Amino acid sequence: MKRKRIAVIGTGASGVQTIQEVGRDATHLTVYQRTPNYALPMNQRKVNDEEVVEQKKNGYYEKTFENVYTTFAGFNYDFKEMNTFDATPEEREKFYHHLLVEKGGFEFWLANYQDTYKDEKANMEVCYAATSYCETMY
Repeated sequence: MKRKRIAVIGTGASGVQTIQEVGRDATHLTVYQRTPNYALPMNQRKVNDEEVVEQKKNGYYEKTFENVYTTFAGFNYDFKEMNTFDATPEEREKFYHHLLVEKGGFEFWLANYQDTYKDEKANMEVCYAATSYCETMY
């Protein structure tokens, strides 16, 4: 689809993925969106053979499967046992950077402070951090 004018309707999961791929080569890209959503970096990468051996040796896979039944969302991580505003602004910024940039994926939403979904001010703080990050990246 090189050098084409392209329109994408919607910014759900498929729309976001399509936009990233076809947008590179399009002469013009138009996106029709009713409700904006966050699309944060996944930080996916290939795992090399040495990492796999190390993970197996350290019980990583067994622990991962155990966490499916014991964490909030069934991932290999859970909320930080601390409330948002118990941390200083500097600590929060460093923590958000760690989750967004170093970790990526769903950790920003599911390994964040424990009051993220229970306290409106905490939730707004997280939304602001994500928006600020995305604005600096794109």
